[in-house]
Amino acid sequence: MNSCSYSIVLCGQKQRYRLTRKKVKNINLRIHRDGSIHVSAPSSVPLWQIEDFLYRKAMWICQALEKQKLLEAAFPQQCGYLFGKPVPIPPEEKPDEWLRRMAEEILPSAYEQAWALFQNDGFSKPQLRLQKMRSRWGSCIPAKGQITLNSVLIGTPVDCQIAVAAHELAHMMVPNHSPAFYSLLDERLPDYRDSHQKLKSAQSFLVHLW
Repeated sequence: MNSCSYSIVLCGQKQRYRLTRKKVKNINLRIHRDGSIHVSAPSSVPLWQIEDFLYRKAMWICQALEKQKLLEAAFPQQCGYLFGKPVPIPPEEKPDEWLRRMAEEILPSAYEQAWALFQNDGFSKPQLRLQKMRSRWGSCIPAKGQITLNSVLIGTPVDCQIAVAAHELAHMMVPNHSPAFYSLLDERLPDYRDSHQKLKSAQSFLVHLW
């Protein structure tokens, strides 16, 4: 694994980004809390292809950087997100510690509300785990009776938190993303698709914020 810094012009402004070559399948983009741009890509992908990817993501990158500047101006101290709104993180608390603490306070309630939709379906209530994840909102391992929710979900509205928990619980009955799976979700949670759209809008910013 090796890492180098490069410059690129996005939205009329020169931006620096750090490129790390490692064993990944795709080109991945993250913007850290300090506004730095980080890209990871397989060794086989040429630089021109990586920069073409960044040009196509230029609008999102510039918007994310601008949003980060606004947050820093509004909250000179560290900030996180709760229910779609920025909130200050106590200066004595590390961001990851705050994220873990708030996830433990908030997400079990959303999980319980989702479980109420499935509790009569003949399977035992899966164990809930909370974990910060980069590429998904949740996961389900039916064989272990275990569901994991992304701690970063605390930054989304409650209906989105319930939708993710319901999505994973539905996998206890349908272990794939077939039409039957989505029919089950639509039946149990009629607003699921609206919540899913909100999640798609929030994911790129919230996940990379952490």
